[in-house]
Amino acid sequence: MLLRREHSPPGEIGGIQMHASDNVAAVKAAYAAYANGDDISVIRALFADDVEVSGTTATGEFRPMGWSGWNGFVSFVAQIQEDWDHKAYEPVSVQGHGDWVVSLVHVVTVNRRSGKQVDTTMAHAMRFQGGRCVEFHEHIDRAAIAP
Repeated sequence: MLLRREHSPPGEIGGIQMHASDNVAAVKAAYAAYANGDDISVIRALFADDVEVSGTTATGEFRPMGWSGWNGFVSFVAQIQEDWDHKAYEPVSVQGHGDWVVSLVHVVTVNRRSGKQVDTTMAHAMRFQGGRCVEFHEHIDRAAIAP
């Protein structure tokens, strides 16, 4: 049985005309701000207050919708940065379709405890509503980052 989740159609949301290209541009600006160490406000503006975050913990455990809200996203990123020292973090593809933006990000990172270096590509899938990300899913090769 195929389960479908209904999402609002692209186009007008809450009286605001949104296009996939707007969402892609916002994601690219957030990646650039992150790479440059810019003010977090560019990244903060990307996310809705009630964003739901899925991702992989430092131990390699995938947590679907494991973090909620902006503070949850900050906690998710802080946990990653506590255990991993990113040497390279470069989006190689950012594509939008409807209310989704999917990015492939090349990352070279070193585990702060073990010294293990990982060179891989991860995927970010983001669903937008009204120009803000309401779902953020990070997918990475869990075997590559396992301790």
